[in-house]
Amino acid sequence: MKILMMKLIILNSTLIPFMKNPLSIMTILISKTIFISIFMNLISESSWFSMMFFLMMLGGLLIMFSYMTSMVFNEKFKFKINLTLIFMILMMTTDEMNLNIMNEMQSIMMNKYIPKYSLLKMFNKNSYIMMLFMIMYLFLTMIMVSKLIMKNMGPLRSKNYE
Repeated sequence: MKILMMKLIILNSTLIPFMKNPLSIMTILISKTIFISIFMNLISESSWFSMMFFLMMLGGLLIMFSYMTSMVFNEKFKFKINLTLIFMILMMTTDEMNLNIMNEMQSIMMNKYIPKYSLLKMFNKNSYIMMLFMIMYLFLTMIMVSKLIMKNMGPLRSKNYE
C-alpha cells in the first residue's frame, strides 16, 4: 500500500508541468494532498498530524482555488489521455526500482535503536518553533486574504450593503 501511495504522489508531481489550466493544477494539488496525508497516516503512529496537514493544505488550496477561478476566464478543460496513459505505464514498470528504496526505508523505520517519536507531542521542546512558524504563517495568510477581499476593484469583492 505504501508503494502504491508513493507512486501516486510521484505521478501527481510529474503531471503538474504539463498542465496549462490553473484549475487542473489545483485539482492535481488537492489530489496530491490527499495522497500525502494518506501516506503520512500509514507511516505514523497517530492520525492527528496527517489530519491537521490535510485540513491546513486543503484550506489554503481552496482559498487559492477561489481566487484563481475568479481571475481565470471560462476555458474548456481538455483532458489529454495519451499523456496520462504514458505516465501510468511508466509508473507500473518502475516496481523494481522502488523496492530497494522501500526496503531501506522500512529497515530504518523498524530499527529498534531509533526512538519513535509520538506525533501527539506537538508542543515539545524540539517542535514548538516549527509550530509557532506554522501559526504565524496561517495568521499572515488570513490577513493577506482579508486585505485582498476588502478591495472593491479586485476579483474577490466583499459585499458592502449600504
